[in-house]
Formats: sequence, structure tokens, C-alpha cells
Amino acid sequence: MTRQGKKEGEVGILSREESAGERAEETLRRGPSTIGLVCICIIVLLCGLGGGFGIGWAARGDNNGSPAAPAPVVMVDNIDRLQPLRPLSILGEASNDAVLASEEQWRVMTPALRVFAALVSAMANDTAVVEASTLRAYLASLPEGPSSSSLLSGVYGAAQRLLVNPEVQRRLYDVASSLTPVFKWARAAQDRYYGSSSSSSSRRRSDRRLRVLLESEQAAVAAAAEAEAESGLVLEAGLQVGGAMEEVMQQRRRRRLQQGSITGGRGGVNAPLYNMIDDALNSPALVGARAVLQELYEWESLQDMLVSVWLALRGLAASMPALKALAAAQHPDPLRVALAVTQEVLVAAGAGGAWGNGTSITLLPTLPPVVVLEDEISGAASAAAHHHHHRHRSLAADAAAVLPTLPAGFSPRPPSDVPNLLVPLVFHILLYQSGDGSLGPPGYNQAAAAVTRLVGVANSLAAPSGIQLFVREVRSDAAKYPYLLAYGANRTTWLNCAAESAFAYEQCGDIIRTASSDFPRSINVFVVSEGPPAKYYGYAFSGGSSEDPLYGHIGLTYPTISTSQLNGQLSYETGAVTLWHEVMHHLGLKHTFSADGSCTEDAADDLVETPVSSGPVWGQPWAMAAYLACMQAVQYDLANDWGRIYAAWRTTLGIPAGDQRSFAKSCPGRPGQDELGNYVTYSYDVCYAAFGHVTQQQVRSMHAFTAASNPSMYAWAQYYAANPPPEAKQTAAAIVTASPPPPPPPSPSPPAAAVAEALQQFLRPCPPQYTRTGCRCKDTWAVMGTTYSGCTTVPGMAQGGPWCAVVLEDGCASARNGWWDMCTPVQTLGCRATSPPPSPPLDPSPPPPLAPSPPPPSATFNATAMCGQGAPTRQGFTCATGRWTTTATGTNRYSGCANPDNNPQGLWCALPRGVTTASGASWDLCLQACNTAAAVGSSGSGSAGTPSPSPLPSPSPTSGSTVATGCTTTALSLPSGCKCASSWKASVGASTGTHIGCTLFPGVDPRPVCAVEGCDAKRNNGKVVTCSCP
Repeated sequence: MTRQGKKEGEVGILSREESAGERAEETLRRGPSTIGLVCICIIVLLCGLGGGFGIGWAARGDNNGSPAAPAPVVMVDNIDRLQPLRPLSILGEASNDAVLASEEQWRVMTPALRVFAALVSAMANDTAVVEASTLRAYLASLPEGPSSSSLLSGVYGAAQRLLVNPEVQRRLYDVASSLTPVFKWARAAQDRYYGSSSSSSSRRRSDRRLRVLLESEQAAVAAAAEAEAESGLVLEAGLQVGGAMEEVMQQRRRRRLQQGSITGGRGGVNAPLYNMIDDALNSPALVGARAVLQELYEWESLQDMLVSVWLALRGLAASMPALKALAAAQHPDPLRVALAVTQEVLVAAGAGGAWGNGTSITLLPTLPPVVVLEDEISGAASAAAHHHHHRHRSLAADAAAVLPTLPAGFSPRPPSDVPNLLVPLVFHILLYQSGDGSLGPPGYNQAAAAVTRLVGVANSLAAPSGIQLFVREVRSDAAKYPYLLAYGANRTTWLNCAAESAFAYEQCGDIIRTASSDFPRSINVFVVSEGPPAKYYGYAFSGGSSEDPLYGHIGLTYPTISTSQLNGQLSYETGAVTLWHEVMHHLGLKHTFSADGSCTEDAADDLVETPVSSGPVWGQPWAMAAYLACMQAVQYDLANDWGRIYAAWRTTLGIPAGDQRSFAKSCPGRPGQDELGNYVTYSYDVCYAAFGHVTQQQVRSMHAFTAASNPSMYAWAQYYAANPPPEAKQTAAAIVTASPPPPPPPSPSPPAAAVAEALQQFLRPCPPQYTRTGCRCKDTWAVMGTTYSGCTTVPGMAQGGPWCAVVLEDGCASARNGWWDMCTPVQTLGCRATSPPPSPPLDPSPPPPLAPSPPPPSATFNATAMCGQGAPTRQGFTCATGRWTTTATGTNRYSGCANPDNNPQGLWCALPRGVTTASGASWDLCLQACNTAAAVGSSGSGSAGTPSPSPLPSPSPTSGSTVATGCTTTALSLPSGCKCASSWKASVGASTGTHIGCTLFPGVDPRPVCAVEGCDAKRNNGKVVTCSCP
């Protein structure tokens, strides 16, 4: 058989290189075995034994040591075109182009990583199977250096080799279930050779030859490493090699690893490994596995691929403990709501003993007012009767409306009726400033489309529950919402919002209370950071609070919404599964497994309908069986058809029959089997695709919890289900298909092409070009340093005819080597490329508004103009020109400046619709002079029934005390970077009140204290500490 998987240009694999001396040595070493095999073959022929035994032994090889290649079942077309590895690290100040390039490489590897997940477990001889996303997270978090570069290069090359046949991605179960026993066989052989003493002398004799092989492999590897070290090819830790030589050495090392060889081909140091793989493939016990593999791979290509994969995954198998620890960190428990935090006061060093003789302070949330403009109230009420006449209203205009009461004539049903719900979501996409002046992350300016798709897929998951979601608003415009850049001075700051296993609300949660919109009627979703350093995809509180947005929001990392990462079919829709999982937690559901490893219902979700389990699926002793069962269901039962998967999601209520596996039993003696696809267990993404479901009892539990804890959301969700607003119709109309492609990185054109580019606008658009298997060709792509367009013939790589790099984001499942395929060119003469325009770099963060000029002396101060409608505010905004109210003040209406909630900082006003402060608030404090004007009755409220603002509270020093209080930013003796909160609420004993800055508590302790914020160490935020004022 002619081998087609040969080297092309600078990509491919090393050809077979065996010297005459190596062949002679191999013949001597294998001689006794060959004689034995000949005798066995004679016996087989005489006895008329079947082909299984013959396949296992008669195909061992000829006299020169070359393995005989059994005839393949089907002629397959294996052409290797391996892309070289580009640096994958996107930590620190990576550009948008670098981030996009990294994402492209991970997309190439993703299907192969699903197979590697099973193989790493087999090589590690571990019962746990970590999923592909864990392998990616581990590889991406490796520190930069020669060893990490070699490991990444090996995995990248092995992944491309695994995907050499376009059928592989459609047969991942076949490949994984066939390769796993091969690798288990090899691992078992190693265990026998290096640690176990068999009681069978025949086994010892039969193992002796391969023991010699592996020992010679170890010696050869050590000798090769020593030779490379002497020649300067191996960089020791800390050794610095500068200039071009270091880059050349790195490229040579990466290419060697991608070629699956350290020092040579089959006759070099890897000869024993080739022989061991050959023995495994020819084992009588693995005849079925070999037959499946030969349907996809040519014999020599198969051997090369397996050796490449073995070499690449050895390091990952050795790191199995770290992989399992990372898998646990990726799946956190739902967070607990902590509205009131009781704590002891932190006393500064040298400031005396315990404050108040150990008296505790309970810090209460200082909640910002939820402001509603009067025209929003009347407009929304009118929409109740004529919502179809108001489609011309902007979505942003309705986004901030929080209605005190439901429209007349509508009565919500009780949770016992399990009514349909339509829950609004508000997304906040936090951004960062890149070093090139543009904003990141890449694709943020397409966030609205990406989020709409994400929620549309999540609604397929949620459909059997009768609960649906809609996108009320997506905030991704930093010019309109400056708070989106609050943690985006650079990429590092943005990433660190989820660093060190911290949740974003702990590191970067200062904006959540003020920026939350339409709370508590809408669920606010804050999106920031990615992994690494983030280890999780999302988090929520176990029963989201309806009182405090800090404990009533959902957090997601950016990959969850990105269509180039988790928001697509290539990831088995992990983004949508994550969103629905967190919404279910927000609505009161717990995980189905016990939190403490026990098998009691009270340690799990306390729902009889969901069988209790002792822990996540990936950590169970039957994890491999579960993983392969889910892959089998997707390939065979669902035929890899996403239309069928979506349809199953929309109609499955209760545990499906396929998710009742006899092996899945972590709690013997308890009824039922562990669920593999329940949306609130921790399982594999492929299991959610295969068996995703929610139970009837879980649905009733969400209804009961939400009706009791957040009656406003529950009532309005019913109203929206009966009267869908325009935004909900847009979400429902989103067609669930493959992920829309993200914008390509901008490519600057050379000046000489400027005129030609200008003429492009007058040409007709070029038709899209597709591969022979239906995947879309990229408009432009590069190989070996040269850029090509569409479907073309590449010089030196013409085997098989024209080809192209494919658009993986479209859901292409037939890419060769994970990134290209054969195609038929389409005439493009006289047409222009249809690539979407690159994301334009936005202006840097808009400067803060200029501080208003100091008001004139009180004698000439015009309270109506300076404190009424349209009045200036302290941060340079203007008050709304209409009347406004808050959800806490019922039917009262205000205009201009007022203080309906007794804010200790003074009068404030609602801002015009769509305007927020840098912290996201829709209100701002009025000028300080308005407080004096209010005291003499000169407030510009101008509204009948407007209550007079209450006098401002002031710090209350101990009688006769001269201790200064009330300072905030100038407070002393605080932890590094901290300042006293300008307004904080606490209770000490039976006394509860709101305080300004550094405050004394008479009769408790003579030392003032304050709640701190803005600390360098985020863990100190929200602590109460002793302080002093200058």
C-alpha cells in the first residue's frame, strides 16, 4: 500500500529513517521472537485456527524488524498538513490579534482533546476522566518555558494527526472507545515490566522481550537528551539564550515534538515504542478496535499517530493529580447569600485591645435607590394594553423601568399552578483597554448578537420547565456606560477579576450594586475575565437575593458568551448550559449530588425525584464508562445532528431512559442511578448534549422558591409570558444554528493597495466557497508564511487537489487535521471579498465629566435653577427634566433634587434616560449648596405631595469629645489602599443606622470605626476597622 501521509513542504511527519546497522541490530534483537512466531504460524495453519489468533501474532513482522501492515478494511485518504504552533499564552497584555490567534488554535484542538481526555485517564491508570475543557485550561496555564513549549507543541501536533481523516470528528466515540483499550494495554504492559512480579512464568517469559524494549527506550531517551544538551538544543531552567538562535532552537524543538519523534523516525529512539504500539494493535483482544481504526487511518499513519499521541500525553498523564484538582476548582458550589455580615472590628496595630471589649458589628448592605422616570411608568402601563403600538420605542428606554405595581387587570397565578414564566436578563460586558488603543476582549462589539444566540440556546434547555429567558439589554458600549471600564485599565487588571480562584464579585464587585438595572425584576449578568487565570465559567448564589444585587446577580466569564469559544456547537453548547445551570441556582436549585460526599438527601438537593449521588460524575470510579456512553449516544442515537439534540432538549422532562445506566451508582442502597445529564449536576458537556434534562420536581421547586423569595420577578415573569415585550420577541426569533463567526483580526493593507481597495466597493460580492463536505472556506488564510484566498492550490502541497482552511465557528465537523479540507474553486474574477469588516478600535475610555464650577454665594444662589429639573449634579451630569420616583416611595413623585430615602450625603436626583455615572448609577448627588437651600424650604421639587427631605444625619461624637470624625478618603490607620465608605449601614447592639465615613459609637468605644472599600487587598473590602481623621 502506498503511504499518502507523507511530508509536504515544511509540514508533515518525518519519513522512516533506519540505517543498515539499526536494522541489523533490530533483526538480532527480534530473532528469537521471529522463529517462535513462524512455529506458531505453522501450528495455526495445521490446526485451522481462526483469523483472530493469526492477526494477533502472524503479523508481527519480517526478518528486518519492519512490522507487517495488514490490509486495511477500507482505503482511506490520510494527508497530513500540520500547522506549526504559535505561542498560546494570552496572559498579561496580549493584543486582540494574539487572543484571536490563540482561540483559533484551541478550536483546532478541541475535538481531539475530547479523545485525549479518555487516553490521559488510561495512561494514568486513573478512574477519573477530566474533560477536554480541563485539559485546555491546564495547558493554557502552564508557565512559559522550554518544557511547556515542548508539551504544547506535542499536543498540538498529535491533535492534528488524530484529525487527519475528515470522518474522525463525526466518529469521536469510535476513535475514543478504540484507542482507550490500546492505551490501557500499553499502560498495563508498563506496569508488568516495571513493578509487578507475575505468578505465571509463561507471562514473565512473554513479557521479557517488551521489557527489554522499554528499558532500551528509556536508555535511548536519556542518551538523546544528553546529546541534545551537549549540542545546546535543550534549554535548562533559567538558561537564557538570546537573539535569533533561541527562536531557531525553539522552532526545531517544537517541530520535532509535532513530528512525534525526539531524535528520529521508526528506527531511532522511538523504535521500541513503535513495536509496543504494534503489539497492542495486533493483540487478539483488540481485533475490533483495530478494525475500527483502520477504517479511518492508513496502517503506517495510524502507528505514527499513536506514537505521537503517546509521547504528547505522557506529561499530562503524569499530572493527573493536578488535573483532578483543577477539575474540582472549575466546578464550584453555589454561593451563599450574606446580606448581613456580623464581624469583629479590626484594630490597627498598636491601637489597643479589642474594640468595644469584643463587641461585634453587623454590617448591612447600603443599597442604591432604584430610580424610575415617570414617563417610563406611564409608557409601560400603556404598553400593557397596546404593547404592539409601542414597538418603535427604544429598548434602552424600557430597560430601566421598574414598575411599583402590575398593570391593571392582570393577576399572577400561584406557584402550585406552575405557570409559564418569561424572565428578563440584563448583561454587562466588562471591557479593557488594549495596548494598541483598541478595546477588548475581541468580539465585544458583537456581544448583543452573541448573547441573543446564547439565550436562545439556553431556552431550548429550559423549555420543558415552562421557564424562558429574554435579553432585556446588553451593555457593551463604554462610551455610554463608562463603568464597563472600571476594571479595564489593561488586560491584566481585567483578567485578575477572577484570579486566584476568586469570584468576580469579590475582586471587582464594587460596581454591581449601582450598575444593576431593573433589579429585582431582571437578573443582572456580569461578564468579565477568562481562563486562565479564571477557573470557572460562571457562578450564582444559591437562591439569588431580591434585596441586594451583590447577592442577586449571576457572574460569567467572557468565553461563556463568545461564539469563538463556548457559545457554539463545537463546545457542545457549554456556554448555554452554563447560563441555564446558574439561572437554576438563582431560582433556588441545589446540585443533585451531596456537598460532603455522603449519600443523604439533605446534603444534596432534598428532592426525591433526583437520585442522590456522592459527587460529580467526572470523579466517580465509573467515569470512563459514563464518558464513553455519552459520546456513543451523541454519535449513534442522535447521529451528531444538532437539530435532533435541540429538539430533545426542548421536549425532555424527567430522567430519559438513556440516562439510567446500571453502572452509574455512587450510593449503593439508595434508589435510582446517578444522573449523567441533569443540568444541575457536574458532568461532561457531551453528557448534557446526550441526556440533558430537568425533572418535574425541580421545576416545581424553582417556582415555589421564586414566588416566595422574589414575588416581583415571579409576577412580572408571568405577565411577560402572557404579553411578550419586543425584546422577548427578538430573543425568540433568534435562529439557533452554528455559532456566527467572530470578526477576523484587522489586517493593515499596504499603501500600494489603497486604490485597489477603494475600487472593491464597486464590485459584486464574491460567492462563499465551500469544501467537498460542506464546510465554509475562510476568505483568507495562511500556511508556511504565505497568505491565500478561498479555495486554491498551494504550491508544494497540491496532493489531493485544491484545498482551503475552514471556518470552524460555523460548526464544521469534517476538517482534516482539525483545520482544512479539500474543495472545488469558485470563479472569483471581478468580485470583492465578503469578509465582515474588522472591529474598529474605539476611542479610549471617555474622560470623566468636568467638575462643575463652585456655586455662587448663597445670597445669589438660585435654588430652582440649581436644584430643580435639569440642575447640575456633583459629577457634572444634569438632573432629568421630568418627574421621577423610586420603588421604595410608592406613589410619591419628585422633580429635580430630593432625598426620599434620607441619604446621609444629601439631596440627589434621577439622571436622564440612558445616562449613568462611572459606577453605573442612574442617579447622582446634587450640589452641596442644595442641602442648605432645602433646609430653608427652597428645594426645587415643584411636585404636589413631595415630602420635605429629612435633615442630614451627622457624625455624633461622644459628648465633650474633640475626636474628629466623618472623613472618608483622608482617613488614617487603614489597611493599604483602603478608604472609609462615604455611606455605610450597620447595627451595634439594638441600634441600627447609616453612617458617614469614620464614625464614633458613643458608649461602646472611644475609637472611631468605618467600613472600608477600595482596598489593595480585595479581601479587606467590607471590613469594619478602627480609623482616625486628620
